[in-house]
Amino acid sequence: MDEKLVREISFEERMPLWERIYRRLRGAIQRGEFDPGTRLVEQRLAEELGVSRTPVREALYRLEREGLVTKVPHKGIVVREQDPEELKEVLELRGLLEGYAAALAAKKGDEELFDELEEILKRSEEALEKNDIDELVKLNTQFHETLYRRCGNHKLLELIKDLRDQFFRFRTSILRIKGMPRVSIEDHYKMLELMRKGESQAVEKLVREHIGRGKERLLREIKR
Repeated sequence: MDEKLVREISFEERMPLWERIYRRLRGAIQRGEFDPGTRLVEQRLAEELGVSRTPVREALYRLEREGLVTKVPHKGIVVREQDPEELKEVLELRGLLEGYAAALAAKKGDEELFDELEEILKRSEEALEKNDIDELVKLNTQFHETLYRRCGNHKLLELIKDLRDQFFRFRTSILRIKGMPRVSIEDHYKMLELMRKGESQAVEKLVREHIGRGKERLLREIKR
């Protein structure tokens, strides 16, 4: 068995039960497995997971604190609708941070990084051909996080980590819109080309435009 996978399984087994449930529910919400407005019934979840209601209740409380679910009168706990204002704020901030990270990478001229990003894009093309959206989301996230880690600015990385879950949720939503995976991959190739050329200002502008397009498409979807 892969050594990294063994470590991950071992780490999860040491977690309190409520945290394991919380992580699974959070992941399902972020991946779009629960539509906004879906009821998360404590008793039903406990039965499906084969656990008592107490750890499920604790997990739902944590999700509520993070804003992923909310209490609705006469309905109970439901997956929170995406707030257009929150979406705008998060994606505009993401555009600033990621644009800066890409500009820093362009200035560093790290060919090893650029080759790594290109390999991720090739695998993304393969996932798109298979219409494997879950794999595409995973690779898209890997592309961005590889860029963050190697941009050379640790404070910037800390800021992005603080917003990672919110970024992930909206990224997942955008990539599930018809046509957006292809647009995303094409934009990433353009970003990579500009970074290889050392055109820091141009790539920063492109990243902001790229995220802005996703924001506008997602807002239109929400309004529907």
